[in-house]
Amino acid sequence: MRVWIGLLLMAFAFALAPGNAGAQDGSAKDFFYAEDGPQRARQRARVAPRPGAMVKIELKRDGKVRWVSPGTRFYSGDKVRLHIRLNRSGYLTVLNLGSSGRIQRLYPSSLEMASRPVGTTMDFTIPTAPGLWLEFDERPGAERLQIVLSAKPLPEVMASFGANESGAAVASASSEEEVVDVLNSKAFRGVLEEASKDFTISSEDTSTEGAVAVFVVSTGGNANLRKPIVYNLALRHGA
Repeated sequence: MRVWIGLLLMAFAFALAPGNAGAQDGSAKDFFYAEDGPQRARQRARVAPRPGAMVKIELKRDGKVRWVSPGTRFYSGDKVRLHIRLNRSGYLTVLNLGSSGRIQRLYPSSLEMASRPVGTTMDFTIPTAPGLWLEFDERPGAERLQIVLSAKPLPEVMASFGANESGAAVASASSEEEVVDVLNSKAFRGVLEEASKDFTISSEDTSTEGAVAVFVVSTGGNANLRKPIVYNLALRHGA
């Protein structure tokens, strides 16, 4: 009996030892850097790499530009840019849920962009055009953004351009308003909600560049992106 108890205690101690933790132990930053990050992060994670994104926010206020935390309080007239790093190639979608409740596309802005995956990148900026920013208007409230990484183009996004996943025109679309409405359908909203709750791990940490960033990765059961990973980013817009 004593031998068995001793063996069980040894097994328990081994399971709790550093580097032998379960697949879900560790932060999203650990999982994000598991493949191509610093050696110390790879040693800390001890897991297979998971697809994901790192999101940083650049603020322009009173002519000065700086990195800020997602929890920063923003004001009317402030301008921001999203900087997104992907650790694997995938289809990127950035949506804005306005105060009216309607979903709008921030990226992709063309059918060509929607049909082309974004490769592994150090810095993908939204808006994509040089010199452009997202500006806060005069109405205070929460500005809600959804950042989506998927293994293939989202059908609803393709349909919002009047095309299917192959880029071919959708014959049943009778008007531009009809194809845009698919972004606001209950089915699409349900997919985003399910993926954000059940298939995503996120945590706020410091990036390798020293800026505060949010790391978002797929869960262990979704390493091949069978479901998109979704990060809901709420920016506080004060009066």
